[in-house]
Amino acid sequence: ILVAKEFGVDDSSIRKGLSTIQLTNMRMELVEGAKGQKIINDAYNASPTSVKAAVELIEGLSGFEKKILVLGDMLELGPQEKDFHLKIGELISSDRIDKIFTYGPLAEYIGKGASGAFPAENVRSFQDKQKLIEELKTSTQANDIILVKASRGMKLEEVVQALQK
Repeated sequence: ILVAKEFGVDDSSIRKGLSTIQLTNMRMELVEGAKGQKIINDAYNASPTSVKAAVELIEGLSGFEKKILVLGDMLELGPQEKDFHLKIGELISSDRIDKIFTYGPLAEYIGKGASGAFPAENVRSFQDKQKLIEELKTSTQANDIILVKASRGMKLEEVVQALQK
């Protein structure tokens, strides 16, 4: 907006331009689940920095029954990959997040990192995507907000699609 104004674009044209923006799918895309849950589909990519930022965004939201994280592996991080996942888990606030579901062998370290601050039943790790989907379908409801975030290779958009059916 500031750049447009700097180039002399009027407010009406800026509004019109903003109204036609098409965001890239699976990048902080807000969709609704079949039960009325709000799902933030951020399954396109994940790095420690982007996961931390997305988690902080969810932590700061209010007005939802439960705030739920569904976090998958962050791929291609090199020899410190387990440490990066563990650290993400340690950063998640049990005061501001209700449940954590992880998917994948690396994301399991997120759960391990969070386990010291969360009751055991509120941190669940899965290696089977269908079992993760089944658990999410039975444990979420209208007015929950769910963040789904992982590296592209984890294909967590399949979880989002299943929650929409």
